[in-house]
Amino acid sequence: MIKKLPSLIATIISLLLILLGTVGLIALQKPLREESQDIRKDASVTGGQVIVSGSPSSGSTLEIGTATIDLKTNTQGVQTDGVQLVFNIITNTLGGTPSISVLSGSGLQSAYQQVEQTGDGYLISVIALPAQINQTFSSTSATTIAQISLPIAQAGNVEISFDREKSKSIIHDTNPPQDALNHVDALNFTVVSSDDNNDDDDNDSDDDNNDGDNDDTSDDGDNDANTGGVTVKGCNLSCDSNAECETNHRCYNNQCRLVTNVSSTTCQSQPDQGLNFGCNQYCADSRECDSEFSCLENKCRRSDNPDDQYCRVPSSTVQADITASCGTTCGINADCAANLRCYYGLCRLATNPSSTSCSATTTKTVSTLYTKEVTNNKGGDLDDEEINQETDQEATDSTPAAIIKPTTKPSPTPSPSLIPALPEEKTALDAVINSLNQTGLPVNLLPVIALAAGGLLLLIVLIPKIFGNKKTQVYKSQSTTTTKNDQYEQELQAKLSQLKEQTPPITPQRPPQKPGMSPVPPTQPPVINEPPPINSQPASMPQSPMIDRVKNKGIVPPRARN
Repeated sequence: MIKKLPSLIATIISLLLILLGTVGLIALQKPLREESQDIRKDASVTGGQVIVSGSPSSGSTLEIGTATIDLKTNTQGVQTDGVQLVFNIITNTLGGTPSISVLSGSGLQSAYQQVEQTGDGYLISVIALPAQINQTFSSTSATTIAQISLPIAQAGNVEISFDREKSKSIIHDTNPPQDALNHVDALNFTVVSSDDNNDDDDNDSDDDNNDGDNDDTSDDGDNDANTGGVTVKGCNLSCDSNAECETNHRCYNNQCRLVTNVSSTTCQSQPDQGLNFGCNQYCADSRECDSEFSCLENKCRRSDNPDDQYCRVPSSTVQADITASCGTTCGINADCAANLRCYYGLCRLATNPSSTSCSATTTKTVSTLYTKEVTNNKGGDLDDEEINQETDQEATDSTPAAIIKPTTKPSPTPSPSLIPALPEEKTALDAVINSLNQTGLPVNLLPVIALAAGGLLLLIVLIPKIFGNKKTQVYKSQSTTTTKNDQYEQELQAKLSQLKEQTPPITPQRPPQKPGMSPVPPTQPPVINEPPPINSQPASMPQSPMIDRVKNKGIVPPRARN
């Protein structure tokens, strides 16, 4: 038993290693059906292989009317999981809400789209995934994947500024996700009017407004915001990433700016347009309506309930109908619920057809990406009301935009957060895995290593047993047979000896002579020795197979005769 103890311990250790390796594979390897379709893990990079460009190119001239800008992508053969783009359209030339659509023939399909109105234009996000599930997207030339439609109403400038951190294209089957999207340069366009004088007046007016904004930055330019004990950079300070800026801000042209009004050097919300037409008043475009309204069919209506002629807040029944009908297939507008229109075969909100959740442009759908988790000085989390109060204090304009000011009206459908917060460590296993990751160990390979070590150790234990037992059995079988034969021979010899001891000594006798015949002397007289002593034992009988068979049958062999 003591000799078998080491092999028993080795067997137990090998089985434990195999068990731990199996459990590790199950715990660490996420099933495909549970894998997130979220491709937004890293920011775009310098020198990435996936290139996004615009057509017409930056610096081109646009005409008044509906202008279309193509977004082209060239992955240069790299297999990707899709493309995500987040960008600001900065302009005061639009007469309505811009729209964006993913082309069906591009090999991609729209997974998420939102358009949010900002103080200086619009904030747009789009996620395009491969048209076929579990497939990849790649191209070897500039392929048009999406189109931006701009309803231009007047002359001016149009800038499309891409967020480098929230725009990305993840290489397929990389863990951790590896982004291959090259930094997308801003697109700048000029809208020229036939009346040059009016164009000059508009530019002068814009310059005056910018000068006024610059004058107001004297108090804020040198101050950093302190949020919950963490120092972040405030408005208009230099930055390299969004993480350096305070909440609801992004790094725009290496300066922290309010995401809903990046052109403002004072990070103010939407300025007063001067008109602010109310419900059902005539409007040429949405810029003439109040901040909560959009211009639909030349009438100012609520952005989230445009078909209501009294501009009422949508009831729960209306919101339920919008939610149920949003995104369903249609052929005509009548196939959709109230407030929705048939847009490229899908029911969408009339005032914001690009939104996949049928959210109004006045609803915070995209800017929530820039809301950071804020903690107080004691280390506790601030609640949403405190965060909103801080946001309201930052906006000192007399007419704040609805997209910045918290609103109590519910959205037709809850818009998901594009960049969800990293999950907290909820289990001890998560804590162990994170600790191992910090040490640089290949955590994903540990289960495989455990399985290999356990299997190797088990083979080392089993091989000697498998091949060693056969030799032992043969040796034992031969040894057992030899031992039995020896015992049988000893028993037989003992019985023969007993028989000889019981037999009296035999005296040799001569046969009687016949009458008339003389005895013939033997040629060689036998040498008669002295008779053996009475107690002497006769010589043992030689062994023969016949004696063995007789003994086996139970027959006593006859005694020798004189």
